[in-house]
Formats: sequence, C-alpha cells, structure tokens
Amino acid sequence: GVFWREDYSVRCHTGRHIWMTVFGAVGLFLLGVLLPLMVGVMLWKNRHRLREWDFVQRYSFLYSEYRRQYCYWEVVIIARKLLFLAATTLLPMTKAWASTDVAYLQLQVGVMLAIMFLVCQEILRPFNSALLNHLERVGLSATALSYSLIVCAMVLNSEQGQLALLGLLAALNLCVIGFFLFKIGRLLWDLFRAPAAGWLRVARQQGGTWCWRRATLVQRQVTSCCRS
Repeated sequence: GVFWREDYSVRCHTGRHIWMTVFGAVGLFLLGVLLPLMVGVMLWKNRHRLREWDFVQRYSFLYSEYRRQYCYWEVVIIARKLLFLAATTLLPMTKAWASTDVAYLQLQVGVMLAIMFLVCQEILRPFNSALLNHLERVGLSATALSYSLIVCAMVLNSEQGQLALLGLLAALNLCVIGFFLFKIGRLLWDLFRAPAAGWLRVARQQGGTWCWRRATLVQRQVTSCCRS
C-alpha cells in the first residue's frame, strides 16, 4: 500500500487520511481560491472608489502598489503562487512514473509558468513604481532561468557538466540576491537622504550652520547640533 510520507503509520486514502485530505482540500479552496477571488471581484467592482478616503483606509493595502486599471493584480500574484505550488507539489505521482520523470515534469511546468507570467509582466507592467516592475521582471527571469538550468543538469549524463550548471545556478542566485539588496539599499538611501536635505535647507534659511554629531540620515540621531 501507499503510506503518508509525514507519518508512515498512516495509510493513504483510508481512514484518518481521507478526513485530513478533505479538510486540507476545503481549506485550500476557501483560503487559496475563493477568498482571493472575492477580493479581486470586490476591487474590480469598486475601482471607481479607489481614491475615496473611507475605501482607502480599509483596503488600500490590497491595491496601493498597482496602477489603477490593475488594482486586482494582487489576486494574480496569489494565483501565480498557487500554480507554482501545484506544479511543484500537487502533480500526480503514479506508479507509472519514476521520481525523476515527475521532477522533470514539475520543472518544465515551472519554466512555462515563469515565462508566461514574465510576458504578462512585460506587457502590462502593473506596478506603480518602475523599480517594482523591474524587480518583478528580474525575479521572474531568474526563476525561469534557474528551472531551465536544473532541467539541463538533469538531462546531462556528464557529472562535470552537471556540476558546472549547478555552479552557474548558484552564481545566478547570488547575483540576483546581490541585485535586490543593492536596489533596496539604494531606495533606503534615497528615502533618508531627502528628509536630511530638507532639514539642512531649513537650517540654512534660518541663517545658521548646523554641526552634525554623526554622519547619519535618521532624524532621531540628528541631535546635539550646534549653531554658530
């Protein structure tokens, strides 16, 4: 028989496992499908109210990052995550398939999903910020390329070739992480630099010269300044 991987004392599709499967499927449908769908329909029906104060206070966290015509895009992102989840964990594993065949199929589906959403991202560019659109593009491109490299490594018979591709995969992910950290750091620098420049202009307009105790852009640390 087939046993549950998390607990080998439980036989699949019998007794307790049936109830666990039903409970999990219902929860996945309610929280992963029905709830995001209701949110998307609600935002689309109220798209003319997106700038009303009452609506902004309640629901702006769902759409504030997106352009007005794509206020529902958060639902698309949730759907993308669910599809990736289905591709990597919910594809049927039958006795007719070897484990390597299942992994190969999962990776192929993942590549197709990443490319499909990358094309949608490039055509629509749903985010308000050019930076967010750029980061989304880089993330999806890296996902598609990573899956493709793993597929190539699986079909290669050469151990050296597989190691080379895996090394390239590791380098790619390190570059992506470094790129994201650089962009986030630059954004934080710009955010903190603008208020500091404003404080310095105010000090100059008042005819004074401010001496900075510490070279920082955090307002709470701009203390103990002397005026000459």
